[in-house]
Amino acid sequence: MNRHALVEDYLAALGWQVAWRRDAEQVVAEVADHLHTATDRLVATGVNPVAAQHRVLHAFGDPDVVAVAFATTPRGGIAVPTRFTRTAGALGVAAGLWWLLWGAALLVTSAAVMVDEFRYIEVAGLVAWFGFLATLVVAVPLTYATVAGLLVRGGAGAGDRWLLATGLLAGVTVVFGAIGWAGIALPWETLWLPWLLLLAPAALASAVVWRLRRAQLPALGSDWLLLLAWPVGLGASFALQTWHVGPLDASTLTYRAAGGLGGSLGPLLIGIGLLARAWWLAREIPAALPGPATAVAE
Repeated sequence: MNRHALVEDYLAALGWQVAWRRDAEQVVAEVADHLHTATDRLVATGVNPVAAQHRVLHAFGDPDVVAVAFATTPRGGIAVPTRFTRTAGALGVAAGLWWLLWGAALLVTSAAVMVDEFRYIEVAGLVAWFGFLATLVVAVPLTYATVAGLLVRGGAGAGDRWLLATGLLAGVTVVFGAIGWAGIALPWETLWLPWLLLLAPAALASAVVWRLRRAQLPALGSDWLLLLAWPVGLGASFALQTWHVGPLDASTLTYRAAGGLGGSLGPLLIGIGLLARAWWLAREIPAALPGPATAVAE
């Protein structure tokens, strides 16, 4: 039997925990040297190899705990849960609920238009337009706050370009939302600006979630909903237009209920995906900041 078998299993577990680091192999090699040397010393004194490994590994610590000590990133961030990441998760829960509320309102009012166009068309228009503006100034910034929390959870330090991009996008979104509420005319319907402002947070959240898999974020099946939300919503809207669903708007030659029914899928799917990921982030227990990695391997 390999007298270092238990140590090798430990190193494999630790390697998975720190796989997100660029110097993961070097970290594991340093730990391996320490554990092998300590085990050999005990065996040389007459200790059974299995008992020696158990004593060394018990003294060194659980791989999950040890991995925290190696969590400092080259940018100086900490890839562990903190109070900030938990707060960002709580904000994300609020954002997810808002997305769900707006999506449900779009779905209900669009369905109502199909039943009685003249009675509900104005209500559907108000839900679509003012819901869009409210989402820009409420849900989207909160979504970006969750993205920032995920980035920090993965070790993004001050000056990280992803964090800077997140802040910039959040600011631009709030500005355009404020412009809309102020009633300043913009060619909203001729540009793809509304869609871009709604697509951006979902796209960024998706990219960050997949990027941070290397920082030990567990995979959630709901993460796919963030990625698919708007492609599914836009696809459904175009399909329903093609199938002539709902009453026809003579001024725009579009079917009024089709856009709302298809478009409701976007916020609904984003809401579900964001709620799941934000709830996970909010429930993590903050970790104490680790000391230098080298101190652990000595």
